[in-house]
Amino acid sequence: MKVLANIDAKKRFLLLLGLLILTGWLAWNMALQPTWDLWGKSKELSSEILNAEDLNLQIIGLSQEKYHLEGLLGRSGISASELQVAIASHVADFRNVQLESIDPLHESKDLDCEISTQSITISGEFRALLEVLQSFDTEFEFARLTSVQFWTETNRKTKKKHLYAKIYLQNIQKVI
Repeated sequence: MKVLANIDAKKRFLLLLGLLILTGWLAWNMALQPTWDLWGKSKELSSEILNAEDLNLQIIGLSQEKYHLEGLLGRSGISASELQVAIASHVADFRNVQLESIDPLHESKDLDCEISTQSITISGEFRALLEVLQSFDTEFEFARLTSVQFWTETNRKTKKKHLYAKIYLQNIQKVI
């Protein structure tokens, strides 16, 4: 301390200020700056981990949505004639149901999908028609049941009533 005793107050203040700046600079470069950089990288990595977890949840959500949408859509890559044959063979599996007519296929194209609508007319007993409708709704994989219309007609010669059902089936295919 004898060294500082010979120096006046102004020079001592400047010397201590210089030492303070020097030790502050050394502390920053040796300890604080690497710690600050590591803290920033830690924040960045934790945000990336959260984003990765969010992406995983998004992937799970998208796969569930894809599964749901595939359930709504019909089978892709089926031609109109194959669809009509599949419908006719499906109706033929049921007793007390007659296939009256298969109307021409109506196709509508959009930018990213193609919608094919097929309408058929069947006749028979009420319970048998309901069984056909239920099987179209749950088992038929080529198209989805969209609408049904029931009506009766009376045969003038025999005065007997017949029950009819017009069924609309749609197959939605994604255009690639």
